[in-house]
Amino acid sequence: MRTSYLLLVGIAFTSACVPAKQNPKYLFSDGVYKMKSTAFKGRAYVQVDDTQIKIYNQQLAGSYDTVHYQTISLGDTAHAADKHYRFEKSSLDIDLISIPLKFRAPQAGIPSQLNATINGGLYAGRRTDYYRLSRHRNALGIDNTSVQHYGLSYGVFTGIGSAVMNPSVTANRIENEYDAVIIPWGVTVLAGYNNLTFGLAGGFDHMLNNHRKYWIYNRKPWLGLTVGLNLN
Repeated sequence: MRTSYLLLVGIAFTSACVPAKQNPKYLFSDGVYKMKSTAFKGRAYVQVDDTQIKIYNQQLAGSYDTVHYQTISLGDTAHAADKHYRFEKSSLDIDLISIPLKFRAPQAGIPSQLNATINGGLYAGRRTDYYRLSRHRNALGIDNTSVQHYGLSYGVFTGIGSAVMNPSVTANRIENEYDAVIIPWGVTVLAGYNNLTFGLAGGFDHMLNNHRKYWIYNRKPWLGLTVGLNLN
């Protein structure tokens, strides 16, 4: 359990050192988005700078209309009638993840278990980042523009971990207690804020030594919590 918490601390420390603001995945930056507003819904190319946002809608032929485009000024009330814009962008997601908690269903007379042994690995999936541009007026009558961002991702993972072996979880087939090496794998759904991700996972464990034939949890399903650090 202690090692699992040390891994979590390591992920948190590493995330603090990663320059997230330099990664366009976390910033609302130039690129192709799915856009939704009261005036338009569809794909568009978006240019972003400190004072304005330009939106070039995609035409039927697939190109972007560079003649007729929408400009959103970030410093005035020109578009006060349309206060909210939502933009979406999908990408490949690769994370380093830890599974600090696993819930195991009852097996062979052993009640439900909540395990906190070390489990870590790599995750790959599809991520969609959502950016919501909101315009609102504060108490001084000044219009402010803010960008809210979050990401959702789903995919598969595998890695390496440990499991406690003792007579209780082997139907008394072994006498000693030790930590066995396992290979976890499964699927997970993650929610991301900047380069940190949190989520729920479902998976299985495969023990690498010959005692797996006695282990009551070998290749039995479990549910777990995941914490991750985005690598790309």
